[in-house]
Order: sequence, then C-alpha cells, then structure tokens
Amino acid sequence: MDNKSDTLNVGKERIVQVFEYLKALNEHRNPAKRQIREQPWALWYSDLPDHPAIMLGAGLQKPSETDNESAVLDEDFVLRVRRPNLTPSPSPPDELRQWLRSGWEDPENEDIRWIESRNELDEEGETIVVAFTEDSTRLELLESWQAKRHQWRVNEIPARHARRVFERLHELHGKMERESEKLDLVLGDGILSWKRQDGGIFHPILIQRVQMVFDPSVPEFTIADSDYGVELYTALFQSITDVAPQSLANCRSELDSGNYHPLSDYTSAYLKRFVMTLSSHAEFLDNRRPPVESEVPVIGRSPVLFLRSRTMGFSSAIEKVLHTIRERSDFCTGLMNIVGMESAPSLEESSAEPTRYVSSNLSATEILFGKEANPEQIRIAKRLEKYGSVLV
Repeated sequence: MDNKSDTLNVGKERIVQVFEYLKALNEHRNPAKRQIREQPWALWYSDLPDHPAIMLGAGLQKPSETDNESAVLDEDFVLRVRRPNLTPSPSPPDELRQWLRSGWEDPENEDIRWIESRNELDEEGETIVVAFTEDSTRLELLESWQAKRHQWRVNEIPARHARRVFERLHELHGKMERESEKLDLVLGDGILSWKRQDGGIFHPILIQRVQMVFDPSVPEFTIADSDYGVELYTALFQSITDVAPQSLANCRSELDSGNYHPLSDYTSAYLKRFVMTLSSHAEFLDNRRPPVESEVPVIGRSPVLFLRSRTMGFSSAIEKVLHTIRERSDFCTGLMNIVGMESAPSLEESSAEPTRYVSSNLSATEILFGKEANPEQIRIAKRLEKYGSVLV
C-alpha cells in the first residue's frame, strides 16, 4: 500500500507539472487582455437605447407593482433585438422647402437651418433681396412645422439608435459565421478598474459564454446563455504577485458552487467580497461603470457583450483541470503512463502475441469508427478496451 501510495503521489505531482507547463505555455502564447477595448468587438448594455425593439434579459428589467416574479426572472435570453421600423420626417410646406438647408430629414439634427435671404426678380424684372423673416406667413408655417418635427424627433431618435444596434448585431452575426472556430461571444460583468505599473486593467472578471440566434422572419436576434458555466477571469492576475493564489482559488470555488450570473442582482454580494481580496482599499460600485484605471482596485456593475479569441478559454479550462487534479486520488492509466508512472505493452509487443486478444469480448463489428477501419486500427481499439492505453 505504501508503494502504491508513493507511486500515486509522484504521479500526481508530475501530472500537475505537465498542466502547469501547459498553463505557462498558453499564457506566453496568448497573454490575457487587460483592456476591454483590446477585444475584437464590444457592446455595453448601458449604451443601449430605451426602445421596445430592445429587450433586456433577467436581472436588468426593473419590476413594476403589477409585474409578477416569473415575468421578471424569465431567463430565456440575455438580450433580444428586433429591427425597428423607421419613419421619415414630416414634410415641410412647399412655401418653406425652397428656403430650408439640407439636413432637416435627419432626426439627429435638432436645429433647422434656413437661408437668411436670397435674390429674386420683382414684377419689373429687377433683382431684389428677399429676407426669410420678412414674411409673417412663412414664419407661422415654420413654427407649426417645427412643432411636428420635434415630436417626430423625440420618437424617432431611439428607433434610429435601436436600428444601429440591430445592424451591429447583423454584422457580428456574419463575422461569427465566418470565424466561428476562432471567436466566442461572451457576456461579462464585474468591471475591474485598476491602474498598475505592469499595465492597467479595465475588463470584466465574470464571463458567461452566450449564443446568438437570428430569426430572419421577424427579423430578430436573440442572445441566450450557452451550456457553459460562468468563468472567473483569473488570467488577469497571473502576473500580479500581490494577489494571493489561494484567495483566487477560493473565489473560483465559490463561483462554481454559487452560480453567480453576470446579470443577476445577487451577484453584487459576490463581487463585493472578491474586490476586497485584491486590496484593503478596494471599492465596489453597484449599477455603474467604474472610472478607467483607478488608483485602487474598483469593481462596478456594467454588463457588456464582447467577442474574445477562443484561445482565451484555455486558461480557465487548465485552471479547472489543475484544481481537479489536486483533489483526485486516482488517475487513468494513460495519464499515468504519460508521466512515466505506468507502462503498457507497446503495439509491437502485442503483435508478437496475437493470442492475447482471443479472450477479448470486443469484436470488430462492435468497434464504431467514423470511417472504414483497417486491421491496425481495430487492434488499437482492442488494446484500448483491454489496457486503457496504447503506444503507437
């Protein structure tokens, strides 16, 4: 038992070293991005217009007295954006149109510009200068039309902003279809702002992978949670020596057990506890974005959708593997063999003893390959079934 225990401990230590190497190699090849602006694409929830075409997911819609809990806590999506209908500006009277300068059709232009004066011919064919303000009827028409246009602007500007959000998502959808193997769409919150000599930080620390679905019949984009759990962006702190690794590990364990979603209100308590592990002078801001690169660590609540490279997920995966390894008491033969603690007969050795497989219950017809297999591949499958690993 002692020899077996010693073998397990040595093998465990070596497996940890292998994954620590993979972790360091990944960090060298894919350094963690510290600034949200460095990501390929980002859309802040706080920048979304207030318009019926844009619906926010659970935790962001404030309940009214008539709302019930099930309606408020509906978690089918984190963001839904329809294409809003746009309307043109009310047309000016014909008496005004020839005096107006270009730009009155755009709702973003609050002030209407007109020609102060222009040259006209009188009844005798002489050139005279006519001022815009000298005709009281023209001024009355302008005032009446401006009132109609103002009301149109109030309603139209949010629709135009919502349309731009829809167009951004449409462009993003095409980009993700072209580069689906390289990019992930994620939802982040818990914006950490921290000015440091080794490089400032302004990036979400809670990350949830999401998926985008486009319904062209509406048309509408729906962004919903994927099957992956919420990640703690610990790669930010790999080069920060004054943050205790054990504290990060404890926060990661709490996140795994607590299921703190980036949009949930109760996540604020978790973020308050997390920021205090960074510094005794740290601060937490609820429902607002922190200032860029604060002198002390500051975490604020401000959800943001962004694209990230798929390689950025390796760090979180390796961290979870290392955490699992340290808690395990047994490992598969193949993994122990990789670190030199177990040995399995090689394929060449097995070929010298073909009768070793006579007793195997696994027949060639029971081995499922994606394509037609040759005899060597079938032999490998039989060895895997009998020994758990094979050296080819």
